[in-house]
Amino acid sequence: MSPPSGTAHTSSSSTDRPVLLVTLGDPNGIGPEVVAKSVRPFAARCAVILIGPPAALRRWRRFLGAPPVPLTAREARTRRGRLHKGLYLIDPGTGIDVRPGRMTRDAARAAIRSFEIAIELLKAGPRKFALVTAPVSKEACLRAGFPFTGHTGDLGRAFRQRPLMLLMAGRLRVALVTEHIPLHQVPSSITAAGVLVCLRILAHGLFQMGGVPRPHIAVLGLNPHAGEGGRIGTEDRRIAAAVRAFNRSGPGRAEGPIPADAAFAPHPGRGTPDAYLAMYHDQGLIAVKREGVHRAVNLTLGLPAVRTSPAHGTAFDIAGKDRADPRSLRLALRWALRLAERRIHRPSAGDIMIS
Repeated sequence: MSPPSGTAHTSSSSTDRPVLLVTLGDPNGIGPEVVAKSVRPFAARCAVILIGPPAALRRWRRFLGAPPVPLTAREARTRRGRLHKGLYLIDPGTGIDVRPGRMTRDAARAAIRSFEIAIELLKAGPRKFALVTAPVSKEACLRAGFPFTGHTGDLGRAFRQRPLMLLMAGRLRVALVTEHIPLHQVPSSITAAGVLVCLRILAHGLFQMGGVPRPHIAVLGLNPHAGEGGRIGTEDRRIAAAVRAFNRSGPGRAEGPIPADAAFAPHPGRGTPDAYLAMYHDQGLIAVKREGVHRAVNLTLGLPAVRTSPAHGTAFDIAGKDRADPRSLRLALRWALRLAERRIHRPSAGDIMIS
């Protein structure tokens, strides 16, 4: 690859290539490191715009080759169809003293502002831009006074759509009905209508991602033994109602509610589902993380745009030590590029949202 230098270049052939937006995440976490270790080969295929403070990349610049071309958010928005392949950088302009491994207000502010810029660009060109987000610490943001609860939820609010978090590790695919909420709020958040919407988004997304025409989805129960017909809670009756409704009219076949303790175990009568739908965060993600966090990737379904992320967090304990494994971030970049290319070259098949 020959990264651009000086001013940004343009090319008429750029119109059929996506543009990857990559936020650096918390500058004091491992985001800048794994991004720097990953983006160079992708910048040889399309324009890759990093969004974050330049200071966060200083210690990792040897992985980038030539320095990224400075770009403003306005330039990225107005020239998105003409940006030449290569590496670019938007400075959020927040200013920061990078202190790896530390939670600081400056770092949280830089991460939030970078994400806001990414959202603005994504909304301006949802079929041209694809977003990859490096990890942000929710705790650091809350300590600094920013009410950040997660990329997925904020993107859903920005697009006024119901997003669905899908984690993948190898052949395992797990989506979540609820995400980052306290465990005691989960039961009241499980409704038949909500589970049905998640099933439809998941089935539609699986078809657009891999051409699975009628995916088989295993739906996990909430209570022990999936409620035992109402003897152990009534929430699983709502899940069962959603499964029945989906099977009557949905683009796939759902099975459940299945007792969560047995859902991921081999079952000769069930076969291997194309995906699982879990009711809450740890119920689904334990299985994914067991496959290996560096083999996993997070995709957001239900939006009119592509967004992916690595399956790990900020890892403050190893930040700045050149010990971060970039494989999950590379998977996120690979999936973002793949899905974005589908949207450009096959627009009728590339939309992974559902109304």
